[in-house]
Amino acid sequence: MTDAIVRSTSAPTTPPRSPWRDRLLRFGPPTLLVVLALALVSLHVGEYTKVGPVDELQHIDYLYKAPDVVEPGEKVGQDAMREESCRGIDFPMKVPPCVSGARYSPSDFQENGYNTASGNTPLYYTATKVMAAVVAPFSSGSNLVTDGRLAGGLWLALGLVLAYLVGRRLGVGRGRLLAVLVLVGCAPSTLFPSATITPDAAAMAVGAGALLTALWWEDRPARRWPALALVVAVGLALKATNVMVFLALGVYVLLRLADLVRGRSKGRSDGLSGTVTASPRALLVGGAAIVVSFLAVQVAWMVTQAQLGYVDPQDVPMARIFAIDRLPSAHVVEQAGVMLNPLASWLVEVGPAEYLTAVQRAAGYLLLAGLVSAALFGATLSRTRSLAQAVALTAFLGGSAFVLLSYFSQGVYFAPPARYGNTLVPAMAVLTAGALRTRGAITFVSVLAGAAVVITVYRLTAF
Repeated sequence: MTDAIVRSTSAPTTPPRSPWRDRLLRFGPPTLLVVLALALVSLHVGEYTKVGPVDELQHIDYLYKAPDVVEPGEKVGQDAMREESCRGIDFPMKVPPCVSGARYSPSDFQENGYNTASGNTPLYYTATKVMAAVVAPFSSGSNLVTDGRLAGGLWLALGLVLAYLVGRRLGVGRGRLLAVLVLVGCAPSTLFPSATITPDAAAMAVGAGALLTALWWEDRPARRWPALALVVAVGLALKATNVMVFLALGVYVLLRLADLVRGRSKGRSDGLSGTVTASPRALLVGGAAIVVSFLAVQVAWMVTQAQLGYVDPQDVPMARIFAIDRLPSAHVVEQAGVMLNPLASWLVEVGPAEYLTAVQRAAGYLLLAGLVSAALFGATLSRTRSLAQAVALTAFLGGSAFVLLSYFSQGVYFAPPARYGNTLVPAMAVLTAGALRTRGAITFVSVLAGAAVVITVYRLTAF
C-alpha cells in the first residue's frame, strides 16, 4: 500500500538524453558537409579531366613551381604544358600533341606562354601542394594535378564546416544551416573552382574563416584584434580578390560603431546571437587592424614583386587587351551590383546545361533573397541585421570599387565577374538559414537541397 502511494504521488521523471544522440546532433551535420564536399569534388575530378579555360594552365604551372614565387614575365614550364597537351583544354583552340619526352614551346599555348598568375603569392599553391600529398595515398594515380584538384575537396569541406560554425555561433538551427549549405556546396560556381586548380578554391574557407574570426573577436574586441589582423593577412595572401569579405567586415564594424556611439544597441539582445557589448574604442582597434593588415600585405607584396623580374606589359597579351588610357566612368556605374549574386557565373558548363542552370538559379536566388530579407527585415539593432547590411552594401558596390582600384593601381579595366564576391557566400548562406522561420520554409529548402544533390550527381555522370 505504501509503495502504491509513493508511486502515485511521485513526480514523473524525464528520461536522460542519450549521449550518442547529443554527439550525433553535434557532429552529424558537419560530418555530412565534409562527406558531401569530398564526394562531389572527387566525382567532378573523375569526370572532368581537361584543363579548364579560366587560367588553369597558369595555376597548374604555379602549383608545380611552388613554394617558389613565379616572377612577372615568367613563362609556363614543361610540366604544365605537358598537362595541357595530354589532357586537352576545354576551349576551342589547338594545342601541341601529347608526345612522350617532347619539349614544348610556351608560345604555342595561351597568353603566349606567360604565366598570368604571377600576381598571386605562392601561399595557395604551396598549401594545395601539401594537401595534395595528403590526398595522394587515396588517389588512383600519381599525378600532381589530379591530387591537387582532389585537395580542392578539403578546401570546400573546410569552408562549409566553418560556415556551419558561424551559423551555430549566431544561434541558427542545425537543420536550416545544413540545408542551405548543402545547396551552396552543389552550386556549379562553388563546385567547379573547388575541383580545379585555382585560388578561388579557397574562397569559401576564407570567407567563412574571416567571419568566424570576426564574431569571436567581437566578444573580446580589445584583446583579440591580432587574430583579426592575421586572418586578413592570410586571406589576402591566398588571393587579392578575397578582399571583398574584409571590406564587408570593415563596413560591419562601422555600422556597429555607429550604433554604439548613438547608444542604440549597447546591451540590447541580438536577435540570433545574444547580447554583444563593446566600446567604441575597442571597435576602432578592430577596424584599424583590418585596414593596417590590408595595407601591410599589399605593400609587402608590391615590394617583393618590384625586386623580381621585369617584363614589358606590352609583351603580355592579357595586359595589352585590358590596358586603358582614361577612367572608365561608365563601367564604374555599370558594374554596380554585379556581386549581389556571387553564384551567378559557373565558369564552365560541366554536364547538361539545363541541370547546371537549375541548381545555380536555386542556390543563387535563394541566397540573394535571404540577404535582402535579413538586411531589410531583420531584428532591429541586431548584429545579424548589421552584418546583412554590410554584406549587401559590399556586394552592391564591390564591382565598382574593383574597377576603380584596377584603374588607379594598374591602368587597366577588367569587368569583375560575379565570382569575385564568392568570399561573401558563407555570410549570405548563414543569413539565409537564419531567415528561414517557418517549418514550411525549412522543409522547402531541405527538399531543394536534396534535389540539388541528386541533380548534381546526375549531371556529373551524364556527359
